[in-house]
Amino acid sequence: MTETSLKDLCAGKPEAIESARAELAPDLDACWENSVREFVRIGMDRDCFDRVVLCAAAEMAERRNISLREALCKRMRFPDFYLASAAICEDPRVAGRARDLFSKKYFPLAQRYVRSKWSTVPNAEDRISSMFFCLMFEHTITEKTGNPSKDDSLRRPLLSDYRGQGPLAAWLTLTLGNMIRDSIRTSKTAMSIDEESTQDDGSSLPRIELAEEGGQREDIDRSVCVKMLRAGLNEAWKTLKPREQLTLVLQTLMEVPPSIIARKILNVHEGSITKYTKNGLAKIEQGIRAYGTGKANLPDNEVDNCFEYLRDAFPETPTLAGGMVSAASDSDDLPDLD
Repeated sequence: MTETSLKDLCAGKPEAIESARAELAPDLDACWENSVREFVRIGMDRDCFDRVVLCAAAEMAERRNISLREALCKRMRFPDFYLASAAICEDPRVAGRARDLFSKKYFPLAQRYVRSKWSTVPNAEDRISSMFFCLMFEHTITEKTGNPSKDDSLRRPLLSDYRGQGPLAAWLTLTLGNMIRDSIRTSKTAMSIDEESTQDDGSSLPRIELAEEGGQREDIDRSVCVKMLRAGLNEAWKTLKPREQLTLVLQTLMEVPPSIIARKILNVHEGSITKYTKNGLAKIEQGIRAYGTGKANLPDNEVDNCFEYLRDAFPETPTLAGGMVSAASDSDDLPDLD
């Protein structure tokens, strides 16, 4: 098809749809039969199916500079696209049946994904129902993030963004992860690096327990702790690799999500950001402890006690990682990444 024809098809013009339907009739038949065989009870109208499929294929073909047939036959996944498009169909009976099947098929998957990847984020699992609403219905920013927003305009169902490129399950988990990140970024509650980060290997970031407010011991010389922690931190910070330093600074001081650091700044997989963060925090803790028991000549139990006063020693941010990174990065400029 010509560039003009693709644009007309993307716009849903009837004459362009009829032309593409005649050109790709056997391919459309195969996609239809594959989809109906899997979801026979949905009952989506064939004309509606052809129109939605051809428009989506045209958008993909135009964006990727490929033929319409290649987009339809090699890039779009059926029957996943059939189910997604039926769930947001204008026919309420078709949409209702498709939504029931979609929820039954993918809600348990969403629960397993959130429990394994976002278990440290408060109320993440409670948000799954709201997320599924946003997937299948028009929604506001408030409904999507769970946090109040002045913008109450309606957004399209998120399933309208799925174009059949890859498995629907993979697209769904990526979308849910982005929604949870949005909810964290717009929340008024400060989140620690440990709570926000997702773990590819299921492990958690190194933690150092903080003393509860009003529960700190009074039998420790705070000046000794502060001196040891700051000096130890300066030593430990020098042992971090440049990317570990930059990753910690961006996350704790600038609140840049790991996914953005990975894609937009360092151009690496998000799992690498998890590794940089985990290694950086571990080196900081180890370095401070080594300084405390070495140069400061403190017993192990006194070093442990000093960590209880970390909130007082580094008041710049309310989290352990944030306070340590803030103090360490304040004195020295970050080295170049080259």
